[in-house]
Amino acid sequence: FLAVRLQVAADGEVEQVWSVCDTLRADPQDFRGAIGYDEADRPVMEDAVADVRLSTLETLKNLYFTEGKEGRAVVIPFVFD
Repeated sequence: FLAVRLQVAADGEVEQVWSVCDTLRADPQDFRGAIGYDEADRPVMEDAVADVRLSTLETLKNLYFTEGKEGRAVVIPFVFD
């Protein structure tokens, strides 16, 4: 489960995104281990939970709402099976 709070500016842009509740855990049976190597030839390990958090943040911060009162906020819950 992941719930995020978006604070919306008067012009409708998302000002900030906060995690309100975060119980995301990676599925150990879906773990792929090393998914590549960095410039120093060290393994880059899979981090599915961080990927979900980052994708969610990148998507939500680009939302636009109608213009309105400054300081509006909305909480959005996400449930993953």
